[in-house]
Amino acid sequence: METSLLARSKTLADAFLKFVNYAVSPYHAVDWCRQQLTLRGYKELREIDNWTLEAGQKYFFTRNYTTLIAFNVGSKFDPQQTGFKIIGAHTDSPVLKVNPHSKLTSRGIDQCCVSVYGGGLWHTWFDRELIWGGRVVYEEEGKYTSTLWRSERPLLKIPNLAIHLSSDR
Repeated sequence: METSLLARSKTLADAFLKFVNYAVSPYHAVDWCRQQLTLRGYKELREIDNWTLEAGQKYFFTRNYTTLIAFNVGSKFDPQQTGFKIIGAHTDSPVLKVNPHSKLTSRGIDQCCVSVYGGGLWHTWFDRELIWGGRVVYEEEGKYTSTLWRSERPLLKIPNLAIHLSSDR
C-alpha cells in the first residue's frame, strides 16, 4: 500500500509541476485549465451568448483570458426548486510586469522597467534568471490577434542592490 501511495503522490506532484511550469502567467493558467476541462468533457460557453443548460452537463466560460468559471449542472437540477453552490479561485499571483515603453540602455546594457503586482517575496526573485511570458497582441493583415508566448530560456535577471547601497537601513 505504501508503494501505491508513493506512486500516486509522485504522479500528482509531477502533474502539479507540469502545471506550474506551463502557467507562467494568468493567461497561461487559464489556458491550461481550459484544456484540462475540455479533456474532461466540459463544454465551453461564450459569456455573451444566451445559454441553454442541460441537467447532468458540465460547462465553463472565460473572461478576458484571465478568468475561468466552471460549473456542473446536477442531473436532478430544477431551477424552480433547487439551489446552487459556487466555489471560486483566482489566477493572478504576485508578478513583475514589464512597463510599456520601458526600454532603457545604459553603458551598453539593455534594461526594461518593471512594476510589481501583488505582495510577492521579491527578494527571492533577485539575481535569478527569469523567463518572460504572457499574452502578446500584434497586428496581422489589418486585424489585431493575440497569442500566448513564453521564452524557452531565461531572458531576464533582476539584480539585487548591494547592501551598502540600500536605503532600507
